[in-house]
Amino acid sequence: MRKHLFTLICITSFVLTACSSSSKNEVIPTPKPTPEPTEFNELHSLKLIIESDSEVVTLEGELNTLKNKMEFNYRGWIDNIEEVKLSYNGTGKFYLNDKEVLSDETGVNMSSRTLNLILKSDTLLNQEYEVSLIAPQTTGLPVIKIDVTDNIDIGKLPKTKEYHPSTIHISDYKDNKYSLVANGGVRGRGNSTWGYPKKPMRIKFDDKTSLFGLAAEKNWVLLANYLDPTFLMNSVAFEIAHRLDLEFTNTDFHVELFYNGEYKGNYQLTEQVQVKDKRIQVDKKTGFLVELDTYFDDESKFRTNHLNLPVMVKYPTIKSDSEMDFIKEAFEELEQVLLDKEKRKTADLSKYIDIESFVKYMFVYEVTANYEVQHPKSVKMYKKNADEPLKLGPVWDFDWAYGKNPSMGNFDYFNYQEDLAFRPNLAGKAHTFFQLFLFNDEFCRKYIDLWNECNRNNMFDLDTFLDNKSKKLTNSQALNYELWNNGLLFQEQVNRMKIWLNDRVKYANREINNFR
Repeated sequence: MRKHLFTLICITSFVLTACSSSSKNEVIPTPKPTPEPTEFNELHSLKLIIESDSEVVTLEGELNTLKNKMEFNYRGWIDNIEEVKLSYNGTGKFYLNDKEVLSDETGVNMSSRTLNLILKSDTLLNQEYEVSLIAPQTTGLPVIKIDVTDNIDIGKLPKTKEYHPSTIHISDYKDNKYSLVANGGVRGRGNSTWGYPKKPMRIKFDDKTSLFGLAAEKNWVLLANYLDPTFLMNSVAFEIAHRLDLEFTNTDFHVELFYNGEYKGNYQLTEQVQVKDKRIQVDKKTGFLVELDTYFDDESKFRTNHLNLPVMVKYPTIKSDSEMDFIKEAFEELEQVLLDKEKRKTADLSKYIDIESFVKYMFVYEVTANYEVQHPKSVKMYKKNADEPLKLGPVWDFDWAYGKNPSMGNFDYFNYQEDLAFRPNLAGKAHTFFQLFLFNDEFCRKYIDLWNECNRNNMFDLDTFLDNKSKKLTNSQALNYELWNNGLLFQEQVNRMKIWLNDRVKYANREINNFR
């Protein structure tokens, strides 16, 4: 035991002596203080020189090693976004995609919003700088520029059907084959939507013109979507209708709009709903297109005999009341069957309507909770010829859908899901036009069966669609928000829409399967 203790004392003494010796002989360097960052001043300034409508605007900023990102902001029109002049001061050289950018106002393409520039100098071999131009022409969306003769602002005039002569520029920086310049006219459009600050418009080209690969026609619509905090309410309805193969459903594109050189925000371009060779196609003698709408403000119009439906004739052009007789007869025959309590349950409605088109049309309005269909408002119907039945469509106007609660403010949506637009029985309530169809056994059976088939095939699952669409709108919505501030966060509203739609479909699925 004493031997082991002696050994332990010797080892401990050796270790302490070694540590003491090391401490005395080893020089521990004093840590140098971290140098304060200093600015790199070889590059003094950077300028973007923008030419717009004979005006030259210079945007300036400074870059250094502490500030290697620069955002320039501009909201005006840029004549050639693909040749914005870049100028800089400094001793180094800038490179873009391995190509030297000269400092004597070199033209650069800013349509993609951001340039990644590399600076090479005697002291910095590869210093990277990110230069961005935040502008309506750099959001990634196509741009429409309307220049009205005499600079008339139609938004400050009463809405009329008069077109004001205009030059219309369309620029698609992602695919230049869709860019064009054409002559035409512009006027206001819409009913209640015309009363909002952001004005919807209608374009009419002098010649048939194809936009973004769609069939060439003269008439096009620019929807303002002032109330819509997602910009996607009409897009969702069109998407559902396309998935259901509803005939003549609109195609839409989100665009940036300049009017008389002034940026007006994000708009939705789509086809005018009309009878044309490349749009709604009906026989010129025995076909027709009508709209059921409580505004009842067209020249050619009538009310049906039994349900007092407000029918406005969009086609053909009516010169006398007698020329509407064949349209009135189609509604008269249908109403008589629907209101006959003994016959409507088992009647063959296929003699009067295309049942599948009616069912699918009603699905679009049920999923989106668009109760305006019951007024009715903006309900389009057509008959291709004397031998074919009535069809519903195309779907239109979804500003007052998606759980909108007008008592809470213009922009308040996604508030409730549990209230069907269409039911076969509503005790104590007057029967509406669309409800009457569900009193028919065959129609109701097809309604339930087709709903279940669509639901199984995920036709009402819109999460991916909304994710993709909202991503493309991210830059644009921020600029639109500057003009038309609704106090709401765009992505939050899109997420609310996704949750609301999923809950709406689950509720409708339960209720519709109780129709049996």
